[in-house]
Amino acid sequence: PRDFEGKVSLDGDLTATDVKIAWYGDRLAIINPTNKSGSVTLKGIGADRLKELGRQRNYKASGFFSKSFEIEVEPYDLLVFEKQQ
Repeated sequence: PRDFEGKVSLDGDLTATDVKIAWYGDRLAIINPTNKSGSVTLKGIGADRLKELGRQRNYKASGFFSKSFEIEVEPYDLLVFEKQQ
């Protein structure tokens, strides 16, 4: 795995030490091994859309110049995303 090098913002109960965000090949994973929930906003992914593979959810980037994705994270979540163009 390689660390996600874009910008990360957290809301809710989550802190930077709670979640791990990393690339596994061409897949982006958000891992929350805690009992906390909140939202994670990611910038710098390099895609207009993401597909969350476990729940089959589609996310569209917001913002024109600085595209970002806001993702709700539940306790003990493991979310895996694939870039969509």
